[in-house]
Amino acid sequence: MNAVFSNVPPSETSEAEFSKGKAVVGFVLNPYDIACELPYELAPGCSFERASPQMTETIKSALKDYVHPQSWVKPAHLYECDIVREVHENGHSWGAVARPQKDWRYHVVFNSDDNGVKNINMNLIANITDTPLQTSSLYFHYENGKPHGMGCNPGVMHNYFSLPTEMAAISIGEPELALIRDTATDFHAVFGDALTPKRHPELHRAINMFDALKQLPTKSEYQLLGLFAIIEMLITHNPKLEDRGDSITHQMQTKIPLLANRFNRKLDYASYFDNASEKRIWTALYSLRSSVAHGGETNVNRPDLRVLKDFHQAVSFVRSVVKGLLRHSLKDPQLYLDIKNC
Repeated sequence: MNAVFSNVPPSETSEAEFSKGKAVVGFVLNPYDIACELPYELAPGCSFERASPQMTETIKSALKDYVHPQSWVKPAHLYECDIVREVHENGHSWGAVARPQKDWRYHVVFNSDDNGVKNINMNLIANITDTPLQTSSLYFHYENGKPHGMGCNPGVMHNYFSLPTEMAAISIGEPELALIRDTATDFHAVFGDALTPKRHPELHRAINMFDALKQLPTKSEYQLLGLFAIIEMLITHNPKLEDRGDSITHQMQTKIPLLANRFNRKLDYASYFDNASEKRIWTALYSLRSSVAHGGETNVNRPDLRVLKDFHQAVSFVRSVVKGLLRHSLKDPQLYLDIKNC
């Protein structure tokens, strides 16, 4: 690893905390355009910040070592440019237009007095919101203001830069960061700061399983199996063979609407599917999951799947449901323990 460390804080605002004790600086892998003032406190001693020029150089050096030169997506394009679609007579291509350096998208999450657990937890927390930060993909350890090591998740990095799935930067502001902050409050109320909490280990396992899906290629059909495994783990029990009304499909048809009615935001069925009842949509979704699991046809033009319209749209919807369930489970863990047995 040839990353060059600088004895400087990641942000001008963190200098007081950075100069003493331990700190971990997690690079925000997703490129965001920020529509609010930074730094933004996500939790006590944890803030979302713009990387300083020195930290930016450290990040760029690390990315150069960990991202293959032939990767489809170039880091400099994501963080230093606007990606534009150029239409030609025979098709289209993508171009990169450089941004002013002050508008580069190198952001970090700064965790003071930290041995790495806060960074890991913040990665898990943000991952179940609309604004995943992916701070466990590349992170830097400091002690008393001096570099002390770094870490990287090569599998996530490889997946991220191998497909042009995140080319367009997303604009986020105070509402998106506030959701991370509120989720962090709920997370710490349930689990505290422990890496392996003793309370509600089944919920913590589900959150970690969701994070682990980043190891899979974005377009892999296994994504759908993983998402349904988390749903089943959270809200279903093994059905009784003598009771057809106790099937996994029936449990999902009844339990998900019951729980979703308690979400702060309603599930957006209309943006993903044709006008149909929740029961019909969940029947089709579980049928699609079964087709993946058992080697069946996954073409959504099948009569029983036509309501879904598109396979990857269906996966995106199920992912949004899993995020909603995981966030809600942090607000009422006992409800999820009880509902599994219903």
